Order: sequence, then structure tokens, then C-alpha cells
Amino acid sequence: ATSSVTDESCACNDQDLEEADKTSSSLSNDDKSPASNGTKKQPQLNLVFTAASIDYVADTYRSSIYLVLLWCFYITLVLSYVSIILSTLPTNPHCDAVRTFGCKLMETLWVWLSFAIMLSFAGVIIVVPISMGNRPNLNSWCPLLTSMMMLVIYSVVPFVMFLYHPPQVLNEMKKTYEPLYYYLLIHANFGIGCMLFALQLYHTISLFLHNCSMNSKFFTLDARVMQNLFTPSDVRAEMNVKRAAQNKVDLMLQNACDLHSKNHNNEDTMRNFLIQGESRVHCGGFAWTWRGLWDQSLFSEEGIWIQSRLIVGQVAQVIVAVMFGLLLFFVTTYTARATEKARQDVMNDPFSTVSKDWALWLLPQSEMILISSYVGLGISLCTSVVLILLYLPSTVGTIIKLRTGVIPTLHDARFVKYRSSADTMFYNLGNMIYALVGSACLFWLFFGGLIFLFLWPVSQDIMALVLAWFIGLMLTITLKCIIVKVCRVKFYRAMYRRKPASANVAALTLEAWQIGIGGGVLLGRLTQFLLAAAFWIGRIDTYFLADDVNLFGYNFDTTPINYRKEILAHEAHRHPFIDRLGILYLMKLRHGDQFVSDVGMAWRRIFVLAVFPWLAKYKVSCAAGK
Repeated sequence: ATSSVTDESCACNDQDLEEADKTSSSLSNDDKSPASNGTKKQPQLNLVFTAASIDYVADTYRSSIYLVLLWCFYITLVLSYVSIILSTLPTNPHCDAVRTFGCKLMETLWVWLSFAIMLSFAGVIIVVPISMGNRPNLNSWCPLLTSMMMLVIYSVVPFVMFLYHPPQVLNEMKKTYEPLYYYLLIHANFGIGCMLFALQLYHTISLFLHNCSMNSKFFTLDARVMQNLFTPSDVRAEMNVKRAAQNKVDLMLQNACDLHSKNHNNEDTMRNFLIQGESRVHCGGFAWTWRGLWDQSLFSEEGIWIQSRLIVGQVAQVIVAVMFGLLLFFVTTYTARATEKARQDVMNDPFSTVSKDWALWLLPQSEMILISSYVGLGISLCTSVVLILLYLPSTVGTIIKLRTGVIPTLHDARFVKYRSSADTMFYNLGNMIYALVGSACLFWLFFGGLIFLFLWPVSQDIMALVLAWFIGLMLTITLKCIIVKVCRVKFYRAMYRRKPASANVAALTLEAWQIGIGGGVLLGRLTQFLLAAAFWIGRIDTYFLADDVNLFGYNFDTTPINYRKEILAHEAHRHPFIDRLGILYLMKLRHGDQFVSDVGMAWRRIFVLAVFPWLAKYKVSCAAGK
């Protein structure tokens, strides 16, 4: 247990994988052969089908890049082809003529139900078959060939059929969508499909070389070449989890050896433990997380497992942020041109001079729209970048807090809620995307609208007055803060007053002054809360409102609960010690009484209490009869 982990001891080559495959396949055949050496027959172990290629709780996929591309392929396929099918759904002609509220309600309900059924059905028939080629254990050609065939069906066939179809079908599509939008989507879908197909070819070549090197005596490849070129990402991630478990055990033993004295006296060891106490290291934070991601220590030393939904969500956030910026850019340009054209039409129309001046005064100039919108767009994009970069440090920080007990788990009142509805983790991917869009929109509206009000002639004088009042109020509040600081230094020491009389006079003066400028505190809190709410709307990884912020027991900030559930679920599957404990359970099932016997368990207790005597204080005593 104290041996250090080296690259040689953890190198994953094809021979190791072949031995692992033989071992796992022999689990279900143990009862077919008689027990040897007089031991009793071991129980049968059967492999259960778990749909591993779409298991986003245990994250049993082969390639994370393939997973990201697959979801991008699904989204572009839905936006390009499934949305066209939805636009052709029949409607009630009676409602089209009458347009009553009941008809509008039924038509809207029909659209949303059709939308839900179509998306769910498309997710099953698109994601499931294409994911078959992303299974962690590819021992046959059938999943790969099926996945490649479905990729051709879903990417190449629609691309050729819709692009080169008779004109009447294209005309129907152009009634619903802009040609540029349509062509960009179908070409993006085709390009992503080609990248997925190339990855499947890579997996096929990897499987072919693996089989050839294992079964042929004449065709061999160096183990290092196979490891560097054809080791999938899931094997590397599993290897890092095992390295992290070994590293944590080594650190515990090293710390215990440092506390033991040379006399091997238990009293001296406990004295060292009480004197030295607990030593802590800095972990978590923005720079620490990204530095650990860069040098891979986040995985190989801490054993952090980044969930697949977070990876897909982060990539989707980057794509959506870029698309949002381009969309606002084109909308701003179009609006500015339309406004300038409207001003030219007003100047050229034969209106009276008063009406023309009034219309030109109300219509903003194109420069006003461009400046205000571009500044708001820049601030919203900066906010989007900050939100995207904060997700991973926040997630890693939450994982470390859960592991160290800073955030309680079993003793937390929320933990029962987490366990009772762990299935709602599927909300997180969509929530991450739309939360980012909502936050970016709010910042664009707030700052862009504020600058526009300063530039628009209708509100320019009012905003100048507001700005003057705001600056004067801020200067006054700054002067008050300086006076408060001086009085605090002169008259106070913590909770006691050095000069009670002077302190009382100063407090009375400042309190009377505060009544007049208390409105500044109101404006300051209102501005801070609005900006903080606009920012935290884009984050589902952490709580914005406290637990006691509720109305009749209803908590307003419930979206981060689903994100916390996903972190806990992945910790239950991918914690380094959980992984090692699972290996122990499998070894016990595999070898029966020959592994972890009662004698070994008794020796292990003595060893642990001798090396870690302070663990005795964590022993749970049970009453008699329980």
C-alpha cells in the first residue's frame, strides 16, 4: 500500500487490457468448473446491460470529444431538420379564422406537446444508435459499424436530399427560415457528422490494431505506441482516479509516519498529534483549479472527476456565447440602418416643420444605437466569459468542500432531498445554456439601455441631472465614510468607547446626517442586488439566496439543488476511495473466502489503530442489543 505510483506501474497497454477482458469474461463462468484446492464453489457473476454508452451518471463513455460532438450534432440536426417538420404540422382551420382564446390555447398546447414528443423521440433515435460506437469496451465490430451507418443516414442522406431536392420543397422551407440560417445549419450538421465519422474510423482502426496485436504472432506494435495513440480518454481518466487513490493513501501513511516517534511509543505519538494538530494546505479557487487542470494534478492527485454534462455544457456555453454576440451584432446593425432609413424618410416626406422636427427629435440616430448596443454587447460578452470560466473552479471547490466536511452530507437537512429526487440531474444541461443567455441579455439591456438614455436627446437632460445627483451623493457618502473612520480610530476600541462623551456626540451627529442621505444606501443596495441577480442568474452551480429566504416554506433558489445532486451522484460513483472500495467488493465476490478473511480483518484493525491511534475517537459505539 505504501508503494509509490509510477508511470511504468500504471502504464496501460493492450496486454493488460486483454488480461482484464479475460478476467471479466471469466467471472460468469466460475461455477462451470469445479472448485480447486478444496475450496467451495464461488457464486456466479453475470454482466448486466446498463446502456453504458449513454450512462451520464457513471460517465462510462469511451471518448469525451465524441460525446461533445454528438450533442452538437443532435442540436444542429434538430434545428435544421426536425424544426422544419414541426413547422409543417397541421393546424385547425377553424381556429385560424376565429382566433379565440380557447383556440389559441389549444393550438399552443398542441405545439408544445408536439415539440416535446419530437425532441424526445429524436433524442432516442439519434443519440442512442450513434452512441453505440462510444462504448467503453469495444470487443466487436457490430456497435462501430452500426454507429457509422447511422451517422451516414442522419448526416449525409438529409444533406444530399434537402440540398439537391426539387425546388418546391426548398420553397416551403424558405417560407419558414431564412436561407442563410438554413444553409449554415445543414452545413454545420454535415461537418459535425463528418468529424464523428472520422472519430469512429479512429476507434475502428484502434480495435483492428488491438485485435491484430493480440491474435497475430507476426503483427506486433510497441506497447508505448499503442498507449499514446490508441488509449481512449475513459481509460486515462480511470487511471488518474486510481493514481489519486494511491496518492491519498500514501499521504495518510506518510503523515502517520511523521507523527510516530523513534521510540515507537503510542503515548509519544498521541502527544505529537495533539501538539502538532492538523496541518492544512491551500486548495480550491480560480487559479488553483485551472493550474491543476493544466498540469493534470487535479485528476492524478486530487482524483476530481469532471462530469460529462459539465463538459458538454461548457462547450455549449462557448458556442452559444459566440452565436449570441453575432446575433446581437447583426440585430444592432440592422436596427441602426432601419432607424437611419426612417429618419431619411421623415426628412423627405412633405410634413410640416414642427412635425418633422418632432419626429426627428424622437427618432434616435444610428450612432446612438451602435455605440450603446456595442458597449452593452462588450460588457455582456465579458460577463459570459467570466461565467464560463467560473463553472469548473466552483464545481471543484464544491467537491473538495463535500469531501472535507465543510459542506455536510449525511448530517445535512438537504441531503434527504438530494437522495429522494436524484433523477432531476437531467435539468442541468439545458439550465446551463439558458442561464448564460439570460444573464448576457440582462447585462446587455442594462448597460446598453443606460448608455442609450444618456445619448438619446429625449432623455439626455434627465440623465445628466441624475448623473450629477448621483456623483454628488457618492462624494457626500465618501466624506461621511472618512469622518466615520476618523471617529472610530479616535473614540473606539472594538466594542468599547475610549471617550464616551465624544463618541456619543459623534454618533448622534452622524445618525442625524444619515437620515438625510439614507436614500443613497437604498440606491446602492438596489443597484448591487440587480447586478448581482443578473450575474447569478447565469450560474446554476452555486446558491444565490440563503436558506432562510423563503415564502411560506417555498425556496426561490432551487435550480442549484439539481447541480449539487449531480456532483453527489458522481462522487458516489467516481470518488477515488469509492473506486478502490468497489474493487475490493469485486475481488471479494471473485475469490470468496480466499480474499478478506476474518483473520486478515482482525490484523488490519490492529495495523490501522497502531498506525493511526487517533482514529479511535471516531469509533461508533453501539448499545447492547443493537
